[in-house]
Amino acid sequence: MFQLWLSLVVLFILPVCAVLGGLVTWWMTRGEDPDDGALVRHFVVSTGMFVLLSAAVPRTDWFQDRFDPERLADKALATLPAHAALQKAKPWEWQRLQPQLAEAARAQVPIPEILATARVAHLRLARHFLPWAPGSATLRYANALLPALQELQRTDAQACVRLAWPAAGGPFDVEGRVSAPIARELQLAIAEVLARSDQEYGAGERFRREDPASQLVDLGELQRAYAALRQELEGRHGDIVGKLHTRAIGTLPPDRACAATIDLLTRSLQHSPPMARGLLGNMLRT
Repeated sequence: MFQLWLSLVVLFILPVCAVLGGLVTWWMTRGEDPDDGALVRHFVVSTGMFVLLSAAVPRTDWFQDRFDPERLADKALATLPAHAALQKAKPWEWQRLQPQLAEAARAQVPIPEILATARVAHLRLARHFLPWAPGSATLRYANALLPALQELQRTDAQACVRLAWPAAGGPFDVEGRVSAPIARELQLAIAEVLARSDQEYGAGERFRREDPASQLVDLGELQRAYAALRQELEGRHGDIVGKLHTRAIGTLPPDRACAATIDLLTRSLQHSPPMARGLLGNMLRT
């Protein structure tokens, strides 16, 4: 804000302070017959006081909380659950993201655009950390993702596919594309993944002790469940089911891929929590 004050000093602040200094000089000398020296002293002192005041006000918390673009952006970002979770649980990732957002604020980028940029980054990071999240967080993410996909199926099948599968394209902001309650629940699920995922040694064992959905599933049993699920869904959707979580998804018709994705998530979530986590955990990651 001080840089802004310097840029306005000559064109705006000094003329205004001079006018105010003149008014104060008139008020203080009214009814008198001062010489030119007294008038000049009154004017210079009064104008100088207003200049100093104009430089001090932008430094106050009251002013910055209302007009400083970085402060305003920080207050808006603090309302995003995922941003708060990132700052607390993954400070190194938050420190990488924050300078980009601060620079956007200084460039006078509108706050809704700054929030959209943050939400896109949150989704990208949640996808990255999903394999290290406890089972309950993975399932919450999948359960929040499903209704968003169902709404996008009716309006934008390509966006439906992109939201579900990282290989279908980069992340995007779902705000405004789905209803507010569904967007909010997805943001909360992303926040939980960011808050609870842990790459430290021993985290998986701790999750298995504390989280029933994190219990290990026999690999052979998991493979059989996936084979049965794929066979069932291929009866309705054809051979595209096996391509959904691969790079081949970019070649699939969006409407068919979206419908198959919704069926795949729905049926996977109907299994026991450990099995559902095993089925979805690797498919939904980056």
